[in-house]
Amino acid sequence: MARGSEAYDFSLFETHTGNAVRVEAPQRAPRPERERFVVQFPKEAEMPKPKRRRHPIRALVSAVCFTAFISICVAMVYSQLQLAELTDQLNTAAQTLEEAESMEVQLNMEAARKMGGAQVEAYAQQELGMSKVMNAQVTYLNVARQDGGTVVRDVESATGLDWVLMKLESLFS
Repeated sequence: MARGSEAYDFSLFETHTGNAVRVEAPQRAPRPERERFVVQFPKEAEMPKPKRRRHPIRALVSAVCFTAFISICVAMVYSQLQLAELTDQLNTAAQTLEEAESMEVQLNMEAARKMGGAQVEAYAQQELGMSKVMNAQVTYLNVARQDGGTVVRDVESATGLDWVLMKLESLFS
């Protein structure tokens, strides 16, 4: 298992007798400790700066999206304000309706108390000069016979269809 020119030395793990010769791999010159962990980046002057392109279509789309977002936010706030105002008006109208219904009940009770059947009759006799109906004031009509009517039409100038329609009308009348 070699990586590059290096190999693992498994002889370090073997038991040795005194006369075995150990062969060591050539070693690199050790680096100073600081330099091993230092990463160097290219200087800024050497790095090319990317050119920023400004596309008018992107700018236009961004402006339209921003305008739409702001418009939606304003519309939401406005609709919430309208909803709050309408709710307040509805509550005020409901309260006014309750007060009016209560007043109607009070007035109807007062009118019923003031204007009973006997009181209305006394007022009509005293103030208005009215009296109860007497038999002499009533006239009866006898309508025993029924009224009859005649329909006058020019039958001679009617066509066959008109004649059939007239017969049907006379059956239903």
